[in-house]
Amino acid sequence: MTYNLDLIHAIFPLLGLILLLAGLKSSHKNFIVTALWLSLIAIVLHYRLSGGEILGSYFDYLHTTIYSINLLVLVISVIYLLINFSRETNSSVVRYGAGFVAAISITSILILLGNLWINACFIDSRLPGTPILQVATSEKLDYCSYSHVFYKVNHEGKISYMCPNHYGLLPSVGHLDTAPEYIVKQLPSLLQTKFQPALNGEK
Repeated sequence: MTYNLDLIHAIFPLLGLILLLAGLKSSHKNFIVTALWLSLIAIVLHYRLSGGEILGSYFDYLHTTIYSINLLVLVISVIYLLINFSRETNSSVVRYGAGFVAAISITSILILLGNLWINACFIDSRLPGTPILQVATSEKLDYCSYSHVFYKVNHEGKISYMCPNHYGLLPSVGHLDTAPEYIVKQLPSLLQTKFQPALNGEK
């Protein structure tokens, strides 16, 4: 079932990319508009399937690649249509407005892509067989001021974290020298045993 869903999600960006390239080569606007709608539908469906969250265990390298292609097709299509629209009018207000919208679109997509790929690296570099933990924080942490933090066990057997919206833009990633007890309690039993001596030492 998962394989079929991934295949369906992969078809949309490929079709959108083909239509976009065909439209750019032939200057046929209908191809560009169709590519835009295909990418937009694919983004919405993919986002809903992820549970409405960009950060988390869903967006691994595969899903991030598919989502990134859709985003790039979308923003290129929007910019192309905006540029053509601005060329067809003599209004300087419309031209400046189109340029402003294009700049905002590019900046937003770059920030979103940064979040996606940082998350994908964080997810795929965890110790095999271990979960990604999303923990709500009731008090301000030294390494993250956000309301929730993602944790994992990395390949070196240490606890790593990802703090969403670092400075309001991109997640920050780091590792902890000691494993907090509330994190260890949520790990599989074998890993709890591994971290237990450190906890006992803290006590």
